[in-house]
Amino acid sequence: SLKYAGWNPVKWLQITFWFLKKGMGESGRAYLKQKLAEHVELTSENWAFVPGTLDLLKREHKAKRPLYLISATDQKFARAVANDPQCKKYFKKDHVIASQGKVNLRSQNKADHLVNLFGEKKFIYAGNSKHDLKVWEKCTSPVIVVKNKDCSLLKKLQSFQSKITTINIP
Repeated sequence: SLKYAGWNPVKWLQITFWFLKKGMGESGRAYLKQKLAEHVELTSENWAFVPGTLDLLKREHKAKRPLYLISATDQKFARAVANDPQCKKYFKKDHVIASQGKVNLRSQNKADHLVNLFGEKKFIYAGNSKHDLKVWEKCTSPVIVVKNKDCSLLKKLQSFQSKITTINIP
């Protein structure tokens, strides 16, 4: 949103309109993400990869496990990340799944999608948000990307999972 609107109040009003146009729920968020993706270009200069996450991708790829990029961001931005030179070798084109205008692929929607795709407790999921708790409940081995091991998100995850892999952000 900030990359699109900056300090322009008219653009912030437009963002509010996009969000409210489809309702304030998940479809409104998905529509807003789609509209922002239509107006903003992102390159690898706009994101930073957590080194441990890239190590995890490398290790799982070497073990010949299929890797998927599943994101709540708009499909355009997820594909940009998957096509980044650091990630391109890990993700097949049809293994990039993200929000698309009507469906916001976050929290329960993401959990449901992954269960439909792989089955309950038949996938590993790496995430970094409270919205990932619903997904972690359905996966076999959660991977959490955190700044420190004492974060509240990790404590919530530990309440229902015994085996947790942690990637610490330096």
